[in-house]
Amino acid sequence: MSHQKLAPANPANVPSARFFPHIGLAANMRVLDVGCGNGDLSRVVATLVGPGGEVVGIDRSNEALASARAVSPSAEMAPIRYQIADLSGALPDLGHFDAIVGRHVLMYLPDAAATLARLARLAKPATILAFQEHARADLPVGAGELPAHRQCYTMAWDTVAAREAT
Repeated sequence: MSHQKLAPANPANVPSARFFPHIGLAANMRVLDVGCGNGDLSRVVATLVGPGGEVVGIDRSNEALASARAVSPSAEMAPIRYQIADLSGALPDLGHFDAIVGRHVLMYLPDAAATLARLARLAKPATILAFQEHARADLPVGAGELPAHRQCYTMAWDTVAAREAT
């Protein structure tokens, strides 16, 4: 593993450790991580599918992908390939997947249903489709800073983090 210092764990991601190991991922699967960011979830699923599997992480941010690439997978993990992709348009030719996963990505898209339809074209028969999201009903897409939302978000996740610590 690289010596890059990882960002502190985001308390919003704590439930991932309980969620993703139970979605049906198995050894040797090919998995697409949608909106992979710094690669944290990519590494989680790479561990779950093992060295015989493969993980492809896509994100629209070159900076996030650079951060993801800076951390090498361990020998017990599937190889991970990171690629630039904008979910609002046509997706690059990525092949087909046994599982398509994402964390905190659909809620930020202006048309999540259209994105899911495009992602479905990358699915093999019986593909696992699993996303960990927050509800964000009635919030405008692309809104500027929302101070009250940020305060509520922080309070909610501080509560989750405190509960997990006990």
